[in-house]
Amino acid sequence: MGYKKILAWGLSLVMACGVLPILPGSVAKADGGYKVQIKYNSPVKVYSGEAVQNNVTGAMEDVEFDLSDTHNYYFPEGYSSYGTTNGVKVSRNGYSHVVVSGTPTADTTITLAFPTEKDEQFAPSVTGSTDSIDGTTTAMEYAAPNSTSWTECTANKTTVATGKWRVRYKETDTKKAGTEKTVAVGPKYYVLVYGPAGTNFDATTGKNAAGHMKVNLNAGATKQENVSDNYEPVIIYAEDNYCFPDGYYVDAVNGIEVKKISPVQLKIEGIPEANTCIELKAAELKEKPEAPAVSGGEERIIGTTAKMQYASAESPDTWRDCDDGYTITTPGVKYVRVKATDANFAGETATVTVREKNTVDPSKGHTVSIFTPKGGHITVLSTSSDKLMQTGVTGPMQNVEFTADAGYEFSTNYKVDSVNGIKVLKYGTKKIVVCGTPTDDTVITLAPATPVSTTYYNVSVVNGTGSGSYTPGVSVAISADSLTGKTFTGWKVKKGSIVLVNSGAAKTSFTMIGSDVIVEACYKDAATGTGTVSTPDDKIVVTPITDEVKTSNSLKMDLSAKVVASGDSWKVSWSSVPEAAGYDVYVTTSAKSIDSVSASSSVVGQNNVAYIKTINGQNVDKTKTYYFKVKAYRVVNKTKEYIGNSRTLVACGKKNKTYTNVKKAKPGKSKYSVSVGKTVKIKTKVTKEKYKKKIVKNTNGKQFIYISSNTSVAKVSDTGKVKGVSRGTCTVYIIAANGKKTATTINVK
Repeated sequence: MGYKKILAWGLSLVMACGVLPILPGSVAKADGGYKVQIKYNSPVKVYSGEAVQNNVTGAMEDVEFDLSDTHNYYFPEGYSSYGTTNGVKVSRNGYSHVVVSGTPTADTTITLAFPTEKDEQFAPSVTGSTDSIDGTTTAMEYAAPNSTSWTECTANKTTVATGKWRVRYKETDTKKAGTEKTVAVGPKYYVLVYGPAGTNFDATTGKNAAGHMKVNLNAGATKQENVSDNYEPVIIYAEDNYCFPDGYYVDAVNGIEVKKISPVQLKIEGIPEANTCIELKAAELKEKPEAPAVSGGEERIIGTTAKMQYASAESPDTWRDCDDGYTITTPGVKYVRVKATDANFAGETATVTVREKNTVDPSKGHTVSIFTPKGGHITVLSTSSDKLMQTGVTGPMQNVEFTADAGYEFSTNYKVDSVNGIKVLKYGTKKIVVCGTPTDDTVITLAPATPVSTTYYNVSVVNGTGSGSYTPGVSVAISADSLTGKTFTGWKVKKGSIVLVNSGAAKTSFTMIGSDVIVEACYKDAATGTGTVSTPDDKIVVTPITDEVKTSNSLKMDLSAKVVASGDSWKVSWSSVPEAAGYDVYVTTSAKSIDSVSASSSVVGQNNVAYIKTINGQNVDKTKTYYFKVKAYRVVNKTKEYIGNSRTLVACGKKNKTYTNVKKAKPGKSKYSVSVGKTVKIKTKVTKEKYKKKIVKNTNGKQFIYISSNTSVAKVSDTGKVKGVSRGTCTVYIIAANGKKTATTINVK
């Protein structure tokens, strides 16, 4: 059945926060519903619901949006004040949340306006006194130098312990956290700055002749008294033709540091911790670099860097910048030198002749130059050291070999692009060769070698020798045991994708891979020559799994197991445990039956994720609540033995009418302090997948379970109340029903 399409002009509303156009499309289709499309840009992101909904015949599914960066952006007041269009409206719910909802009367496209960026806040004007930070307000907060925990300041002054403190204006709904200022609380000191051998800076000119330097008289003085955090930085300059060379360093003294800002400038700053004297080292006369090792090629200078410059013989006083690798220029005599900088004079000059482009006589050949990166850990073979620059090459160039230094390698991803017929070939992980036939003057710059992998993986040889830990790429030798009454029949790879040199030989080898390997020597009865290839009974040694190990495994899985929706599936993940041959994942709609149903998924090996698409032969129902449990097992005599399991996870589908899952959890404080025998209650901030719905609870009826990392230091109840047991520090983990986890530190005094 056909229909007519009626087009309507789009609307565009201009507001203080930006432009938010609303583009209605066609009227209702006679044979279907409407399409609602919501467009948006980062940092706006979908919190829940679908941004594109087709065939909507009644109320659309609410689409909730929040911000991926709430520290820098917000939805301002008036963001959604333009009303309803085609039955669809945008509602603002606070500074970080908007909802698109309604019953569409036509195809509708809505483009959400870009959120407003939060205002910057400058550093506060506060100072440190003997026992407080002065000039504070309740809009400020302070923290220790390396702490991430901030505490609100009090009005006028904030009493704190002696030491350094960072102070800033607090983040608000519309303003970013301010620029920090560090202050020192405690006694005041003097700071004196001298030149070499204790020489003074002239009070009128600022010069120090012994050090070939001078102080900026408009900055901090070289002699300051009664200072702490109010110490004014001192700026020192090198005299003309002098510099502070590479490696220039003056030890910090009592919190006062000498920083080299440039080859001609020092900055002395810090917060003194005692009366302090700083003695500077003298500036040194600038160096004049040697003439660079460059050569002339066809319409180019070869071997240049961006630190060089060149001039033509016909204009020797006009210097132009060079490029890295080579510099294109006109034929003729050229002068090349290192450019003058704050650290050096202009260098000695090299003279080269640049040739015309060779288009007629191929016998003139081409030039090939090879450069190794500074600090690239690559060494040219001694037999190739004179071949790094080859001129007049008319056919194949002479091969140049390089090796990676000890502890470094040419990894699998090592690559240098071919240039003008010259290529870099890799042989294993320790050798590369530059070779080829140039079609033009060519510069090849090698990529650096990378550190050798220090990751070790385990090899377990059953009924043989060779077990151990190895790095990928090495050759692993294995040997089968000689067993009385048994004949070796071959090797069986039980774990890992390895290739044996000879799987039928009692002594063989393989190249180690980037994962653990288990390989077994197999036998049959020597007397009869028949039988099933198997591990001899006299070699099977089964170590019992103790209750303590099972408890440890279960705790590890409790702390790691979680479940999230992934399209039309449930994604269940966990941390692997030692000795596990695999994991069974159980899913049901009843918590009581979780230990009596068959596994919905079985994962072999140390993979630690499973995707559940069907449960008891039925597709996942997004309106229901599901219960999940993961059990780790090993295989003993062909029978599964369970060696640990997770707690029961609980999660509900996105279309559940009553409940929703925890999206993110955060403790009220990153650290709680409590005395021995006393208690403190942990508070937790929660972000829900659907903010209007209730949070689905754990099987104990609580929103969270709490686990202490050390119950001899602190115990925690199922309501989050922590009791100090003995002095020390531990961690309390806070875990939602779906496994989303956060943690806080407990300090027992």
